[in-house]
Amino acid sequence: MTSNTPSSSLPPQVSETVAFVKRTLDSDQVRSFTRPNGVIIASTCSAVASVVAGYPFDLIKTRMQAFRYPSNMACIKEIYTLDGGLVGFFRGMGPILLTVSILRSVSFSAYTTVKPLLMEELSDEGVKRNLQATLDALQLSHIRPEQLTLPKLDLIDWAPIRAQILSHLSPEAVHRLDNLQTPTSANIWSSIIAGSCAGSIVATLNAPLEFIKIQRQLDTKVRHSAVVTSSTLETMVESSAGAVASGTAGGLGEGAAVASITQMKEKRAAASATSAPPKHKHLSAWDWGKRIVRQKGFLGLYSGYSYHLIRDATGTGMYFGGYEAMKVLFTPKNEIPGPMVHMMAGGLSGTLSWIVLYPIDLIKSVMQKEALQVIPKYTSAREFISRRYKRGGIRGFYHGIGAQLMRSFPVHAMNFLIYEAVLKWCRR
Repeated sequence: MTSNTPSSSLPPQVSETVAFVKRTLDSDQVRSFTRPNGVIIASTCSAVASVVAGYPFDLIKTRMQAFRYPSNMACIKEIYTLDGGLVGFFRGMGPILLTVSILRSVSFSAYTTVKPLLMEELSDEGVKRNLQATLDALQLSHIRPEQLTLPKLDLIDWAPIRAQILSHLSPEAVHRLDNLQTPTSANIWSSIIAGSCAGSIVATLNAPLEFIKIQRQLDTKVRHSAVVTSSTLETMVESSAGAVASGTAGGLGEGAAVASITQMKEKRAAASATSAPPKHKHLSAWDWGKRIVRQKGFLGLYSGYSYHLIRDATGTGMYFGGYEAMKVLFTPKNEIPGPMVHMMAGGLSGTLSWIVLYPIDLIKSVMQKEALQVIPKYTSAREFISRRYKRGGIRGFYHGIGAQLMRSFPVHAMNFLIYEAVLKWCRR
């Protein structure tokens, strides 16, 4: 009997090509390149996969944040209709694919560089060493670091409580609990701080590109919102009717106010006669960059930077800290984390961090949308927060989070799955 291996079932030419590729990838030249550059290669591969898979959801999220839609499906239908079908869901992805690959490499490189340094400083030996150096500098060398350690206060005897809980569990559950690992505080805090450092660097580099991306994602919607519709004119007419008294008091007279209402009604009739919205040419990322610089100067590219910095510094710290903590929790003692652990830890850390950070991202998106408006709807973030809270409470700050959560778990799970797999291959 012949063995049905994958190589034997392939045509001879394909089998030779596969064998050649394997020999090349396993050669010393390739290994000498991949080993020192494993983080860059792994982060770039994960970035490409996550951007392609997550960009349509990110577009929907941005539209839902900046405009009011009755549902996610209504937003999806409008993007499909106004932006040219399925292509519209990937509009503007090209520059993002390149920049995110570079920025992801910077982020992971910064994180993997800073974390070992922090781990050393936050370990028990590092804390004692730094504390002793501080005491010596204060000329208090007669005091030892051990003397400054606070005694543990055992206010509750946990042994009986633990025994009572374990008595109600199955032997398998008790065995799993015994094999459960807990992450050290040094590991968690070093991951959070290193992640925040990486997020701050990336936010500073990525702020102009993020601002341009937001404008491109909102381009079609903003242009069509600028078209005068019957409902828009109805609102204008109603608000102008209420301004008759103020117009008269200002010396304009009733005739001016009534004339303006008549003009608006004529515009409404003209607008209703127009059946289709005007078509427009989508601007490239480079064109948007030049337009922003002409309108607001170079610093205009950093509109909303403070919110971007808060989001990325906080979010990246939570992201890496949560991932490292859950990776330890999900891995039994004396075992190595596998693909399923990487997927679950990455997906959960990404989802939980977005639940916390979504209001900050909402504020950033709205203020960046208003940055280029001639007459902005909100003059400051405080005004937007106040008006949004009065209208919808805390729930109002999570408008559009459905699309983000749909994207978050699979994208971040795939991100760390690919990253860890490629990193393992590079360091083989």
